[in-house]
Amino acid sequence: MADNISKYNASRTAAERHEQAQAAGIRSGEIRRENRQIKELIRERMSDDDLTEIVDNLIFRAKRNLRDFVILRDTIGEKPADNMAITASQGDPFIIRVHRADAADELTENPRPADEYPE
Repeated sequence: MADNISKYNASRTAAERHEQAQAAGIRSGEIRRENRQIKELIRERMSDDDLTEIVDNLIFRAKRNLRDFVILRDTIGEKPADNMAITASQGDPFIIRVHRADAADELTENPRPADEYPE
């Protein structure tokens, strides 16, 4: 994909690339503002009781379903690192990217039916 972008950019003038980058930056800012507004609306409308119910339901589901466990683990900040730093014998650090298939992606069984979860 990077090759396609390089070829695309090579065929554009500096002014065209600048114009596209500027438009992309403006759109990115609009999306960030929309996402922030959505988060604020959710926080305003959810009571502590709603949050407690959601967390209780997620914990209940995580005990029975790997996908829900992964969501819960990631939410509390316990996601394993995707990068591992290793120091060479000469002291020059380098980074190795470790690609792991998410265990939840390998699930073949269907999760428990929705009507079996607590209300």
